[in-house]
Amino acid sequence: MRKMLILLTILIVASISVAGNLNPSAAPGSTMKTLGELQPRIPLAQADFPKTINESGSYYLTGNIHISSSSSAITIAADDVSVDLMGFTVSGSNTGLGDGITLAANKNIKITNGTIKTFGRCGVSSHNDVTQDVSLINLEIRDNNEGALFIRGDGHVIESCRITGNGEGGLGFNAIYVESNARIINNIIAYNGANVSTSGGYGICIKAKNACLVKGNIIRGNFSSSQVYRLRAIWVEDGCIVADNIIAENFGSSTEVTQSTKCLYGEKSCMVYRNAIRNNGSSIDSTDFYGIEFGDGSVIRENSICNNAGSATLSGTLYGLKATNSVMKNNVITNNGELPQGLGNKYGLYTGYYGVLKNNVITYHTGSSAQNLYNGSGCVVEDNVAP
Repeated sequence: MRKMLILLTILIVASISVAGNLNPSAAPGSTMKTLGELQPRIPLAQADFPKTINESGSYYLTGNIHISSSSSAITIAADDVSVDLMGFTVSGSNTGLGDGITLAANKNIKITNGTIKTFGRCGVSSHNDVTQDVSLINLEIRDNNEGALFIRGDGHVIESCRITGNGEGGLGFNAIYVESNARIINNIIAYNGANVSTSGGYGICIKAKNACLVKGNIIRGNFSSSQVYRLRAIWVEDGCIVADNIIAENFGSSTEVTQSTKCLYGEKSCMVYRNAIRNNGSSIDSTDFYGIEFGDGSVIRENSICNNAGSATLSGTLYGLKATNSVMKNNVITNNGELPQGLGNKYGLYTGYYGVLKNNVITYHTGSSAQNLYNGSGCVVEDNVAP
C-alpha cells in the first residue's frame, strides 16, 4: 500500500511539472512602427517660405502658405521629391514671374492634394525639356495670371485637377501643357482666359505632344471674350488617344485673328472616340472653325459634334469634322453654324481623299455653300445619313 501511495505522489508531481506555470506572462512589447518611422516626412510651415528643396524626400504642409513677394513659393531642385499640400492653400500676390511651384531639371516629382492660386505666372511650371515623370494629382489651380500647369519634358501624369479662372492677365494661355508620353485624365478646365487680349497670343486648354492619353476631361466656358491668334480646346500631335472628353460652351464671343478656331485638333495616327463637342463659339469672330480636325492614319468614331458656331462671324470655312486618309465611323454631326455671318463654305463632314466613312449621321448644315458630306477620291462611303 505504501508503495502505491509513493507511486501516486510521483505521478501527480510529474503532471504538474509538465503543465508549467499557470500564471500568465506579461503582455508582449509593441513591434509596430509609426508612419513617420516607415516613411519619414518633412514638415513645411509659413516660416520656411519661399522654399527651395535641394534634397530628395517626402514633404508636407502644416498650414496655408502665402507669398507676398513676386518669387515662387516652392522651387524643387532635386529628384525623387513628393510634396503633399494636405488640403492647404499656397497663394501668391499675382505679381512678377513667380510660380506656385517651379521645377528644375527634375525626375520623379509628385505634388498632390491642395490649392495653388494667385501667382504672377503659373500654378506649377517647368521650362526644362529634360524634366521627367512629374505627377500632379488632386490639385486646384486657380486665378494665376498667365497659366495653370506648364510642364516640359515627358512621362508626366496630370489627374483629377480642377483648373479655373487662370490667364486673366496673360498674353497667351495654356491650362495644361505637356510634351510626350503623358496622361491627362479626369480634369476639369473651366472659365479660364476670359480676358486674354493680344494679336500675338494664343488660347489653349490642353496641349500635348506625341504618344499621350487625353481622357475624361471636362473643358467648359473658357476664352469667353478673348482676342488671340489661335484658339484650341484640345491640341495633340502624333500617336495619341483622345477619348471621353466634354468640350462645351468655349470661345463664346472671342475674336480669333489669323489661325482659326479648333475645338479638338490633332496631327497623325491618333485614336479619337466618344468625345462630346457642343455649343462652342456661339458668337465667335473667327477665320475658319473646326469641331474636330485630324491628320492621316487616324480613327475617329462615336463622337458628337453639335450646335457649334451658332451665330458666329466667319470669314473662312466651317467644318464639323475634317480628316484625310482616316476612318470616320458612327459620328453624329449636326446643326453646326446655324446662323453664321460672312461664311465662305460649310461642311458637316469633310475628307479630302482615301477615307472610310461609315454609319455617320450628318444633318442640318444648310445654306447656299453648305454640304453635309464631302468626300474626295479613293473613299469608301457607306450607310451614312447625310441628306
